[in-house]
Amino acid sequence: MITWQMISNLRDMNATQINLNLYFSLNTDWNKRVHGCVEEWAADIDSGVKWVKKVIRKGIASGHYACDPQDPNALLFNITSTSADYNKYETKYCKHYSFLYSDAFRNLPVNAMRILLIAAYELSVQANHKNKPQNVVRLRKDAVKELLPVDEVKLSKALADLQKAAGIPVQLSFYQKKDHKGATHEFIEFIFEEDALNSVYHNNVEKNLLQWAAFEHHMDGVLQDAHYDAILRVAKYLFNLMGSAHRSLARKLYQESLEVLFSQLRKMDLMGPEQLSAYYRGIVLQYVQEPLQEALVETAIEWAETENLAEVLKSTHVELQEKGVAVEEWEGYQPDLLSLPEVQEKRERYNQLIVTSQDWVRARIQSAITRMDGQKDYEIGSQITQLMQQFAQSLKGKIDSRIDRRFVVNPRVLVRHVERVTGELYDQFVRFLDQTMREICPTIQAA
Repeated sequence: MITWQMISNLRDMNATQINLNLYFSLNTDWNKRVHGCVEEWAADIDSGVKWVKKVIRKGIASGHYACDPQDPNALLFNITSTSADYNKYETKYCKHYSFLYSDAFRNLPVNAMRILLIAAYELSVQANHKNKPQNVVRLRKDAVKELLPVDEVKLSKALADLQKAAGIPVQLSFYQKKDHKGATHEFIEFIFEEDALNSVYHNNVEKNLLQWAAFEHHMDGVLQDAHYDAILRVAKYLFNLMGSAHRSLARKLYQESLEVLFSQLRKMDLMGPEQLSAYYRGIVLQYVQEPLQEALVETAIEWAETENLAEVLKSTHVELQEKGVAVEEWEGYQPDLLSLPEVQEKRERYNQLIVTSQDWVRARIQSAITRMDGQKDYEIGSQITQLMQQFAQSLKGKIDSRIDRRFVVNPRVLVRHVERVTGELYDQFVRFLDQTMREICPTIQAA
């Protein structure tokens, strides 16, 4: 998606970087990984490999791009948002209007490109407001000048370049209006051709990857377009469930669950898209438990180690200060390790994984209840209770095995700290399972 983060950074982008970012926003997967290679990217935006590499180096330095930790040769596009992140109440983005990828747009002077992108973004955002015209955008001149930033002379030239450019489906007009305080403001009105707004490109990277996976499993001649869409809906649910902090884990689970799905489909008659969606969702919900618990326990232990280190450092600093050592003058001295942003981020990932696990449990219960529709309440209740007991026992087993394996040579004080944190995690889930059962199926429990 073309996000506000990209629009708000236009002032720092030259024409090559704008074109490259527009291309990247159409060619990233749900992990924000850009697909293709430098030679392809340069050819697709009609630029040279040398210039594209220069833009990428600049983008990495600014944080707009990053090397993928899972694959240093792959590039991440940080200032985009994917459909897996989409929230209809919060996500604001610019549609991939085809004119933004045209030669006419690429031949515009850079300030004219920036202004047109800002107008296109505002047009997409206001499309959700039914009481506003769908092809007209009005921007205050001073707001545009501040965002770019440009002075009056440069803004006037950019607008003139935009007006006289061939192949750009927009007409400009100018007017003045007073606000409620009586101050006069100048406005630019962009009137877009309605046909041009109906020509929109879509990011099909995930669908292409899925079709390639089907080809590798000899399923490409069996599955139809609606089947791919059904699988992608479940995959997007998985990515949403795992949250943005655990996209790498979501990708791993997605790929492994697809292996299971394709191996099962080869033994079965082809089902309809909706049936396939429900079938694959069942596989995902069942398959996720083990890796999710593994990640949850591992993250809990990492957080326990961090807390333990913070306590050790704090007590050591106190002891040294009591002996007259000026530890606060040490280079890199940090009185409170837990207040560091990177440590807070680690804590947030741990909390997010707890929420993800709880969401998974709710979905697992709901799926099981739906699957057992028609059975008696006490039979459903018995099976759901067994399912939740298995979850709790599995979680406890992973905690115990991880502590035994990992801390046999570590100080007992660290082991006790880890045991406390993981014990609290287990108790929290036991309470959660009981509460969830009461909320979701009270009649079943009563039965």
